[in-house]
Amino acid sequence: MTSPTSTPRTGNWIEFDERSNATDYLEMTAFFLENLPEATKWKWVVISLHQALYAFLICALRGGNWRSVLDKNDRLIGIWEALRRAKDQIYMTPVAGTPLVTTPDEDQAVQLLVSEFRNGFEHFIPVSWVIDARMVSGQILGQVLRIVRFVALQSGPFVFADDGEERRRVENVLDRLDALLAAIK
Repeated sequence: MTSPTSTPRTGNWIEFDERSNATDYLEMTAFFLENLPEATKWKWVVISLHQALYAFLICALRGGNWRSVLDKNDRLIGIWEALRRAKDQIYMTPVAGTPLVTTPDEDQAVQLLVSEFRNGFEHFIPVSWVIDARMVSGQILGQVLRIVRFVALQSGPFVFADDGEERRRVENVLDRLDALLAAIK
């Protein structure tokens, strides 16, 4: 397995790294919340928010060593292991990071986001599923966004581009999401 490169490509190439991937998922969360019809938006908000959370956790844990987010079989760790490691001083200290501390409400929100909603959408069983959108907007979105904000902007190890553009993009989209969430309540 080789490390991803950050060398700019020309022509018909589309390039992502772990930071642009995480930022893209967060921007898609805002896009779906702003632009999709009410009944459809929550599915895509859940999926993109899950991916943003997971991607930012991986970025925070990666530090300067991309192998640090692999398991013993050289596979990317899952979201639950990434969340566990982000809370663990042993994993965060080597990358000069502050461990994530979550409240019981935030833990419950992540559990609902991942196990109930995201997994339900990604592994959809042929049924009729009725979801109270207020649960997603009120009990999940704000709690998980607080975690994403901390991991991306405050935990320390997430390294943005030198020009600050990527950090500003993340700050702006988080502010947009906060405003959208406030308007929903």
